[in-house]
Amino acid sequence: MPIGSVPNGVGKAMDDELSPALAAAADVLRRASAVTVLCHENPDADTLGGGLALALALDQLGIDAEVVCATRWPSTLDFLPHVSDVRAEPHLDAGAIVLVDCASIDRAGTELARWIRESGRPIVNVDHHASNDGYGSVACIDRSAAATSEIVARLVISELACPPDADVATLLLAGILHDTDGLRVPETSAATLRRAADLVEAGAQIAAISRELFARRPLAALRLWGRVVSDLEAVADGRIVIGRLTSEMLAASGAMLLDAEDLPELIATAQGAEISLLLRQVGPQETRVSIRTSGTVDAAGLAVEFGGGGHERAGGCTIAAGLVAARERLLGACQRHLAAIDSDPARVASNTPETGGILV
Repeated sequence: MPIGSVPNGVGKAMDDELSPALAAAADVLRRASAVTVLCHENPDADTLGGGLALALALDQLGIDAEVVCATRWPSTLDFLPHVSDVRAEPHLDAGAIVLVDCASIDRAGTELARWIRESGRPIVNVDHHASNDGYGSVACIDRSAAATSEIVARLVISELACPPDADVATLLLAGILHDTDGLRVPETSAATLRRAADLVEAGAQIAAISRELFARRPLAALRLWGRVVSDLEAVADGRIVIGRLTSEMLAASGAMLLDAEDLPELIATAQGAEISLLLRQVGPQETRVSIRTSGTVDAAGLAVEFGGGGHERAGGCTIAAGLVAARERLLGACQRHLAAIDSDPARVASNTPETGGILV
């Protein structure tokens, strides 16, 4: 296990194992005259919030920093401070590269991944994904963290000694709120809540951030969501729910692909669904898949079968096939995972009348 890498399901004592890696990362950054901070493509509030917060902290230390993302962010994230400064490609002669919330270098996008590998620069890997293999010169990975922005907060405040101003606090809290679905997911720990409270005290407006993240949608996005939801398919007595997003739906609603970023969470609310899938048509032979599970099936494990990754309850992958073929391949894998769970003696025993257990 790389130094600083913390496994799933551990507590505060194990979290301290991350401290040496954070200190090493801070040392790399302090010695760099300029730093390029990279977000993952199709960015969310965690990668953008964490990346921008780190860049602002480096600026406070007199270190030139830029934030780079290969693809545009959803308009719902336009409220993030300094988001308009994000670049599509690197401009600085960076002495170090930081990847924020990227389970692999490839998550930065094909062209940027090639640039990273050819750069020869030290790479700092800051992430919380279960599928992260610890790439880079320094790996600051805490798989028990609810959001990568939690880890960035420790790096900025504890190791770089940069007290957050209102902008940095807003960016970090936005990342935490997004990845915890408003502090509601099981990964939300006491440490997460304490960190959120600290950021509120530093000036982050939790109600305003929550409203921007969860309660504002472009009208075109709502029209698109309606079309996808009206076409949902339930399989295996509703244990698997599948949504499809086609180019025709995008055209009819006037929405963009970015407007579908929060759709997987909506589909996952279907009662009885243990696995929910959103299949997005990217090209004739390319389908992007978002996977959400209730916890009975490992979403990351399912995504890895198709070259993707993620967390226990949320994962994603891209399949080199059209929607129909991708659905068939995914459905077969989902049914296999459910069958394995159903045949588990421990699970069967916990669901017998004698134990009073409930099949979750």
